[in-house]
Amino acid sequence: MFRLAEVTAANFDAAIELKVHPDQDHLVAPVVKSLAEAYVYPGVAWPRLIFDGDRRDPPQGW
Repeated sequence: MFRLAEVTAANFDAAIELKVHPDQDHLVAPVVKSLAEAYVYPGVAWPRLIFDGDRRDPPQGW
């Protein structure tokens, strides 16, 4: 089962390592840019990671 988790200092490195398939790069902003926007606009963004069950690292290639 998948679960959402807030981006924290503990999982920040895992978050910024996430990549989409190369064919999809032009469709989404890099994670670092999205997190920066969430920091600048806290009332608008709600950054979360998707985890696969009890795994401590998010799935890759999402």
